[in-house]
Amino acid sequence: MHDLRQAGIVTSRRGRTGGYELTRDPADITFADVVTAVEGPFGNGFGRNGAEADSIVQPVWNRVRREAWDVLCAMSVGEAAARAAASPMYYI
Repeated sequence: MHDLRQAGIVTSRRGRTGGYELTRDPADITFADVVTAVEGPFGNGFGRNGAEADSIVQPVWNRVRREAWDVLCAMSVGEAAARAAASPMYYI
């Protein structure tokens, strides 16, 4: 939660009625925003194991990163919450 607060995605309030709340409409917060806040720049961990970086599989990892990033950018927290509320068995 600290990382989300530092990124301006949530605010915190102390006290008996305290907790965390979103700073923006959930429809305006993408999963890309959340992943970036918590993990840093996306894709740093994919396909970077020594020799793999120069191997023939590197273009595959590049495509995985691009497509995963597109999915994270396209799905908002609000959309995911609405889908989950409509169908508790819904899996993104």
